[in-house]
Amino acid sequence: MTEKQVESQVSFKIAPEKRVELQAAFFAGLTKFREQVKAPAKNGHVGYATKGGNKAYDYVLLDDLIKSIDMGLKGTGIAWYQEAEADQKAIRVRTVLTHKDGYMYQSPWMSFSTNGQPQSAGSAITYAKRYSLGTSFGVSSEADDDGEATGKGQASGNSSHQYGSNQRRPNRGTQQRSNRNSGNSDNGPLKQAMRQIELISQATGRDQAEIYQELIGQTGYADSELNNTSNAVKFFNAAKQMRHNLEGGN
Repeated sequence: MTEKQVESQVSFKIAPEKRVELQAAFFAGLTKFREQVKAPAKNGHVGYATKGGNKAYDYVLLDDLIKSIDMGLKGTGIAWYQEAEADQKAIRVRTVLTHKDGYMYQSPWMSFSTNGQPQSAGSAITYAKRYSLGTSFGVSSEADDDGEATGKGQASGNSSHQYGSNQRRPNRGTQQRSNRNSGNSDNGPLKQAMRQIELISQATGRDQAEIYQELIGQTGYADSELNNTSNAVKFFNAAKQMRHNLEGGN
């Protein structure tokens, strides 16, 4: 959040000197917050296979982000809440920050398309809340690429295993044993979907985990449901359509 963004939230009906006073108190609270806040743990995990081996992404779960921010806000005079809207095609989320002296900041609305199903809307809202909240407070919640090819050289270690936004990251050894025991084909629909996500990321500069979560929201599947071939095919089609739209296809 920039000073210009904050200033734009102050009502023009307030006298200039009062506006400066409210803004100063708000920024003082933010300064204290930044001194106190601790980086949240990245307990969310997304793992998938590529030709070079298995890759993994870690990110902050919404609950962990909320905990970190609430702890950092103690004694700052700042509170927050979020507003969400949904219809059959999309969801919208924004974060509102308030100060005890009466100051209020409203973040821009963040929108994501969905397939209209409750599960799809729920997944999209969770992601949008996490992203909007982290951006409003300047706390990173995005994915880190482990850079590890944990399955490289394993005969059957190229299948994709997903651990989603509602699950804690499993023990790395458990994940590797699961990879070795899997018999999914290298050319399976989920593998092809992850390739589409990789290409979209290369073209747009977006994190692959962010694209993955958006597609999860659009299709409405939980990560575990992508082990079903029919669901994986629909997930691949959604990824393919996203890339098609990006390239300006009709």
